[in-house]
Amino acid sequence: MSSNKLSKKPVPQIALLGGGFDPPTLAHQQMVEFLLAENLFDQVWLIPYQERAFGKQAQTAARHRLAMAKLLAEPFAPRATVCEYELRQTAKSYTIDTVNYLQTKYPEYQFSLVLGSDLLKELPKWKDIDELAKLLSFICLPRVNYPVLKQVVKKYQIMVMPEAHIADISSTQVRLDLKQEKKNVNQIPKSIRTYIRQHSLYG
Repeated sequence: MSSNKLSKKPVPQIALLGGGFDPPTLAHQQMVEFLLAENLFDQVWLIPYQERAFGKQAQTAARHRLAMAKLLAEPFAPRATVCEYELRQTAKSYTIDTVNYLQTKYPEYQFSLVLGSDLLKELPKWKDIDELAKLLSFICLPRVNYPVLKQVVKKYQIMVMPEAHIADISSTQVRLDLKQEKKNVNQIPKSIRTYIRQHSLYG
């Protein structure tokens, strides 16, 4: 990836971080912290999906996931916020459509897309991936047990950030722990634990 795509310019640099946020975990929190601390980005926008391509659906109602994503962003405001575009869609969320929408609505911003290394294997199968790669830069944060695929990184000029030490926390496992009433649910930010308890989620 050419260095000028992420160089500091007057143009605000926005990192897009998509996910189910079902629920948001300390790993999500660490991602936001890292992206803002690196000073490559002015803001991080969290984008909860309605329904992902490749058949991965969220287990919890959109309104709850939106509320929890906002709680995740709150401590970092105004540098972190939540984009509701994909939640307003009635069909599967395709990243190319989201990016086209955001670039049309916010032409004054420069966007980059943040990926965990767990998504690299499926990246070549994404809708209009070659066009998407022309529209923005990709940032990869390594995840435990998901190798960084060098061929994919090279093909799409992905910037890998090995210095990002993100906890190995799965939202799927967190949901299971909550359902089984396990006590080791300290893998969720406190405000989100409170929200889950108040709304009796994952029980």
